[in-house]
Amino acid sequence: MKMIEHKKIISAVAVIAVVVIFTNFFIYINGSKIKNKSQTQNLGLEQLEQHMAVGVVEKISGQEITLNNAKKIPENTTSGVKSESLVVIVDQATTIERFVGKDTLVFQKELEDFAKKQKESQNTNTPVMPPEPFTRVKIGINDIKAGDTIVVFSTINIKKLTSFTAKEINVQPTRMATSSR
Repeated sequence: MKMIEHKKIISAVAVIAVVVIFTNFFIYINGSKIKNKSQTQNLGLEQLEQHMAVGVVEKISGQEITLNNAKKIPENTTSGVKSESLVVIVDQATTIERFVGKDTLVFQKELEDFAKKQKESQNTNTPVMPPEPFTRVKIGINDIKAGDTIVVFSTINIKKLTSFTAKEINVQPTRMATSSR
């Protein structure tokens, strides 16, 4: 009996979350600078600002990283607009981190601890952040290699740019770590 009530509550929360997400998305789209009514019918990616790009490193030259077939990704979406070539400039303010997959046993333990903390926090309404499946390691531009997949963040809209200075660069893991057992 309790299980059925629990499933009903979870289903209701999921439906509410979906409604809230779609409502916020359409409010965001309709609030952006749309010039005419025909643009609202398409609701295309071209109307959204783009502050993030993802791609595979082709080459590194000094303080510049060249990405081929990079995707510029608009805010609040998961799909992107392809760019032929994108040059990412690194300066002293750019943060570069490599995501290193955690040992599966370590990550499993963190997930168990998270579940316990989440259960305890239900009485206090204190949000608990889930663990990340990787460790963030600060690196320099010389540690990035051709073939690495990177996610790049900018403080400016990069939609029409072919080069920009990065605020943050995340080098993605090539694979998750395996257990040391």
